[in-house]
Amino acid sequence: VCIINKVSIPAGTGVGVHDIATLQASFVYTNANPGVTTALYVTDTTTAGAGAAGLVLTKTADKATALPGEIIIYTITYKNNGSTPISTLVISDTTPAYTNFVSATCGALPAALNNCTVGPQPGVTGVGSIQWQLNGSLNSASTGQVSFSVKVNN
Repeated sequence: VCIINKVSIPAGTGVGVHDIATLQASFVYTNANPGVTTALYVTDTTTAGAGAAGLVLTKTADKATALPGEIIIYTITYKNNGSTPISTLVISDTTPAYTNFVSATCGALPAALNNCTVGPQPGVTGVGSIQWQLNGSLNSASTGQVSFSVKVNN
């Protein structure tokens, strides 16, 4: 089971406001003697950023649902909405539960960003954190993308 929690932050939300969602999945294993029931929980916390100023990150998936064995590609779009360049930019994410890492890439770099490296990252079929390190400056109004793909567990 793969559960995706979509979060939208309304315009005008104050800096530092938190949206906390606790997701629960319960499983009852059939043909077990005695019966086995498992409940899994994960808490997702989203913190509102600086509104119209600073770095804005938007994460999307290439599909709304996926069956076991299918690949999901996540794209993180980054944009500098501030008036000054941003340097030392590091974007981090993690593989979702019930998926395994396939690959991660840097998209085309906007002007003034001169290098993007992926790492650390999980090994193929692994799980865990993924990090993109962007060198140079992200100028005002500049935008770019990084992405990673995972395979939904069978």
